[in-house]
Amino acid sequence: MSDHPLGFLIGVWSGEGRGEFPTISPFTYGEEVEFAPVAGKPVLRYAQRTWNLQTHAPMHGESGFWRPVGDDGVEVVLAHPTGIVEIEEGQVAGTTVTLDSKVVAGTSTAVDVKQLARTFVVDGDVMRYTVDMAAAGQPLSPHLFAELRRG
Repeated sequence: MSDHPLGFLIGVWSGEGRGEFPTISPFTYGEEVEFAPVAGKPVLRYAQRTWNLQTHAPMHGESGFWRPVGDDGVEVVLAHPTGIVEIEEGQVAGTTVTLDSKVVAGTSTAVDVKQLARTFVVDGDVMRYTVDMAAAGQPLSPHLFAELRRG
């Protein structure tokens, strides 16, 4: 896709996902994710948004930066409109990225999220990802699963 170390992520991806967690009812959502190079910098800008498939009402969003480190590392800094910020670090193996949170912090009104772990797998123009979360007194548990297509 480009000579950027994370070039396989560049583009606008859209599709659908499903969510679950021990403290909530399962749900589905539509999603769009954009990874874009930042001119003159070795980072990607990241923007994500989700919506309710039935009502089209906004559900969630994240924005931040992905930065390659060394031969196969990656650092991610994200902000959520729910008052949460996170720093994740991980590894890139081919077109698979695995991330674990190093810091998750929130405002006084944010949900108390303790840990996040993400895995992204890109196969051509298809991206599949999972997100595990520890929050609301629950241990690290499966939370989100999605399949997106680059368009």
